Amino acid sequence: RSLIRNTERRQSSSIETMSASKNLAKVVPGTRRIHRERSQPRARAHLGLLEKKKDYKLRAKDYHRKQDTLKELRFKAAMRNPDEFYFAMHNAQTKDGVHTIERDNALVHRTVKTMKTQDLVYLNHMRAKEQKKIEALQSELQGLGEGDDDDDEDEDDDDDDGDDVGDGTVKREKKKSRKKPQHTIFFDSNKERLNFEATKHFKTTPELVKRRHNRLQQSTIEEQGQFVAQPTARRAARKLAKARRRKYKELEARKERKRKLDKFIEKLQEQKNLMGKGKRRKIVKRNVFGEVDESKTVYVWKRERKR
Repeated sequence: RSLIRNTERRQSSSIETMSASKNLAKVVPGTRRIHRERSQPRARAHLGLLEKKKDYKLRAKDYHRKQDTLKELRFKAAMRNPDEFYFAMHNAQTKDGVHTIERDNALVHRTVKTMKTQDLVYLNHMRAKEQKKIEALQSELQGLGEGDDDDDEDEDDDDDDGDDVGDGTVKREKKKSRKKPQHTIFFDSNKERLNFEATKHFKTTPELVKRRHNRLQQSTIEEQGQFVAQPTARRAARKLAKARRRKYKELEARKERKRKLDKFIEKLQEQKNLMGKGKRRKIVKRNVFGEVDESKTVYVWKRERKR
């Protein structure tokens, strides 16, 4: 009995090792057997690659599809009535063996008017979106001056920033010389004017004295613990000024886009009105050279009583 048990154990262990080796061959790619396809014999190498069954099936399907098409065309030609006539045959012809039909691609008047109405709806929607963004930017900026508290050396820090907003681009223009607002302080005597110190007057730190907005007082800084070193304060001020300039540029770009949308909407509405009914009169305006200025052309419709 012990001998039988030992042989059974050996057989089970050998079976387990065989299954483990098979699983290992599946996992490890180097030990897995590679099944190679039979290549073209050397004597038939001039015929190209050896065709496999999947290639033959594709070629056979394509061949039978073409044969079925030719069979159907032959049947139609055999059953054709020579006296058959349709009015569409006037516009049909054969060019280089290809049957073509001439079609009138002009759109119907009603279809064009519907398309212009859809364009107007979309443009009005985009204009409303731009108006909301402009109002949000204006409320965020609150009419602050552009580049008011930076040093002169920081004026060109933002030259690399683009003026693109979405798909609308505003060309860069030269900055107009604009008089900066000033803070006028009155003194009772010349001695007070000579001994004037801005930090004591505004009760703030030297880093924040040049600000015209968000100028914290010394007491507020000490209470909230917002005192920062001089280089850090200047760096933060430059960052704020740069961000503010970027916001102003975005605001100007959005205003320019809204002006363009207004022009497009006005032009499209005029085209749609001209496609409608009603008597109208065209008023032409000429420039100094006597030429017709189409941009200033106005249409006046006759008044009609609406029931």
